[in-house]
Amino acid sequence: MRIKSKFIFVFLLLAQLIACSIEPPAWKEIDPDCSVGQVSENKEIKEASECLIVYLDSSVSMAGFVSTTQETIFSRSLQEIRSLSNDPLVRKILVRRISLTTGKIESSDTLQQASRDPKFYDAKYENLNTAVELFSQPVEDSNLEIPAKFHVLITDGVQSTEDKTVDTVYIQQSIRQLLEKGWAGAVIGIRSQFDGLIYSEVLALRRLNASSQNKTKRVILPKITFPYKTSTVSPEKYRPFYIYIFSPDQKSLEALMGKLKEKLNGILSEQNIDATKPDVLHELALTSAYVKTAAEKLPKIKLIKYDDDKLNIDRKKSMDGDIAKFTVWVDLKRAKTENKAVLEVTINEIPWSESASLLASQSQLSNMLDWSISPVYPTSESKQRALYPETQLTPSIKPSINTETGEVSLSLDIWWPQQLGTPDWRVYCLKARLKTDNTVPPWIKEWSTREDENPEQTHKTYDLESTLGGLWNNSILNEQTIVKAYFRVGPK
Repeated sequence: MRIKSKFIFVFLLLAQLIACSIEPPAWKEIDPDCSVGQVSENKEIKEASECLIVYLDSSVSMAGFVSTTQETIFSRSLQEIRSLSNDPLVRKILVRRISLTTGKIESSDTLQQASRDPKFYDAKYENLNTAVELFSQPVEDSNLEIPAKFHVLITDGVQSTEDKTVDTVYIQQSIRQLLEKGWAGAVIGIRSQFDGLIYSEVLALRRLNASSQNKTKRVILPKITFPYKTSTVSPEKYRPFYIYIFSPDQKSLEALMGKLKEKLNGILSEQNIDATKPDVLHELALTSAYVKTAAEKLPKIKLIKYDDDKLNIDRKKSMDGDIAKFTVWVDLKRAKTENKAVLEVTINEIPWSESASLLASQSQLSNMLDWSISPVYPTSESKQRALYPETQLTPSIKPSINTETGEVSLSLDIWWPQQLGTPDWRVYCLKARLKTDNTVPPWIKEWSTREDENPEQTHKTYDLESTLGGLWNNSILNEQTIVKAYFRVGPK
């Protein structure tokens, strides 16, 4: 009797799998979300003063960037930032020097002096966090109770000299607090000629330890500096400095960043340096879109059938502002022998933004994506006795990346549950998001060192991976969708 019941169950299941011809749901019924690359804007933007404040690291470790005999990339950058005072975006430029505290407001003429005089940089200690904490405060020496619209912090990233060290965790916390309040931000890393003393954080820590362990003895404390001069033929070995840019208004920040990057590229061009070759200019956008919107450009997505006899595929012609939509018919008569069908998806020509292109190469960017596929329609098991298809990324096959083009290849498994019911249609959304958790953009890794006492590492910055890598992992970037495609999957 049990054998007979089992036979009837299997017979009914196969009969229902074979005898189905249900039409797929209409796309207008599904109403898929076509948004990609969108950044949530601060809807509570407070009024801001139309001025730009430059917070300039005035420590002695910065002096080597300035020369009395030539204009360096660093000095020209200060001059070009000062020239933004002629731009409609900026009504006024003010300057504050950073030492162990942040100094009072000075005029933009200070930037001219700072671009020409190495003696300008005379601070024994500095603490960048004291500047970041002032970004959201009202502008001093003004009658306005509102902050400035633009805040530009310029530093070499070295936060200790002599016997004083500063923990970078504090500046990360202050920046994260700004981002949580809806502020927009980015960091530009750029290399410059350098002829001066390198102040080593590693050597400073050794000196501090030696001093504390020998309070009663007279000992020779280790030096914390050594000279370094860049070669004109090796821009990739130039010393890096960093420009942090923040604003309570994302659109205004994007506009200013566009103008500033144009000026920086112009400086590199003046000195016959290609901005992409060698490795001299990068950006870490903390709140900007890393991909163009669907209305601007769509990636090329193709479906390749592993099983031609099991699958039929139709792609809906994409309209402006639309997103890739596919219809996949599965021949259950053939697929039932293996209980699944396999589909390969290739994604090419992802329309990365300018910020993304300054973060990494095409293949590196593709490698920084986290892929997922999930059902979006129907939202519940609404039909009685309906059997909806299951679709997942093939567990045994990891996404592969073409190292030259950045093309991504994914494998999808499609199957129906082996139980009584009528096979029906389900719509899935394939998404890619930035992988920011436990990852660091390649250029930050390459520019970071834990051995800044080594003269061979002077073209890198001490522990940059911790300083900027911690900012890369933030909720705004985590929530940003880079690629999106929809699949109607059902029985043939």
